[in-house]
Amino acid sequence: MNIFLCSTVRHLLFSLLKAIKQPDEKNIVCMICDQQNIDKNNFDVSCLPRNIEVVFFNRSDLRKKIYSGFQGNLIKLIANYKITLTSILQKKIADLVFNQALAVNLTIDELSSAKLYLYNDRNKVSRLFRLAFDDYHLIDEGLGNYSGKPLKAYEKLISFISGSKKQKRFFGDDERCKSISLVNAKKAPGALKDKVKQIDFINTESINDYCYDFFKISTDIQPQCVLATQPLESSDIDMAIYKKIILACQKNNFTVAIKPHPREDISRYLTEFPGILLIESKIPLELLIFKANQNINILSIYSSAGLGFEDYSTSLKVIEDNELENINVLFSQWRKDLNLVDSRLDRLFIKLNKQLDIL
Repeated sequence: MNIFLCSTVRHLLFSLLKAIKQPDEKNIVCMICDQQNIDKNNFDVSCLPRNIEVVFFNRSDLRKKIYSGFQGNLIKLIANYKITLTSILQKKIADLVFNQALAVNLTIDELSSAKLYLYNDRNKVSRLFRLAFDDYHLIDEGLGNYSGKPLKAYEKLISFISGSKKQKRFFGDDERCKSISLVNAKKAPGALKDKVKQIDFINTESINDYCYDFFKISTDIQPQCVLATQPLESSDIDMAIYKKIILACQKNNFTVAIKPHPREDISRYLTEFPGILLIESKIPLELLIFKANQNINILSIYSSAGLGFEDYSTSLKVIEDNELENINVLFSQWRKDLNLVDSRLDRLFIKLNKQLDIL
């Protein structure tokens, strides 16, 4: 049996695709609703194979059921410090989380033999789920799998004292993580190479047979360019950049639609871009890529949207992956002179037009 923990619609899509490829195994897909304001009524679970069950839940409800009283506070403390428990305690926590809190109704034998699949292995719900298992497996989360995050000051000190040369943290660098499935395994960090394998469960047949119905996609949107937005800390400048991207599309005679990030308030886009098509934010962009009859160009500031779907789309970013460590410097420069973005967009559309000429 396999248990998946999802917090985004992209996670949900990938979990379903992997579960569909495992028809002889029971698959439980646990979907957090309150991180991206997901409404479970927007999905048709009846279309899925019988071996796949999707459980929708809110983090707040889970915390109330698990972290109450002395026992709950103790579990929370243990989860925060990544302590490995005995098999007896693991079974008790598994029963508490999956049977009592999530009402999945699994036998102890099923829980004991289950494989746990995570995306972000450091968030609070992941740390709770990890308490019920000896180890776990990771599936592609996005940029965090490839670029990593620099160690904090105290982490650098600990690393130095221990004699480690580690300078960054990556999803899956915990010793309890046994494998990491990535959409682009060749770009995996060297420190994780031994764990990494190429994702092999993304295919058109599974998407056509189940995923369009599950996500209730009936639209025939066929824009040449899709602007993939993202929730940025520098939100004072993102809208100005989006305006420049859309103007560049129109200048180059490309039809364009906006795909808001699921965590964003779409009202800001309805107000700023009343004449531009807005794609439902809770639909994974990857599904639209497969549905299109032509190669879709995904434009963004630095989003990982479309990662792994390069055979069906072209990703064009204002800020390249190798520049992400200097992102605050770039935003600071653009606040002083937003025209600096124009030269980057010019290069992107020269590249895009050349690709079209080749096709």
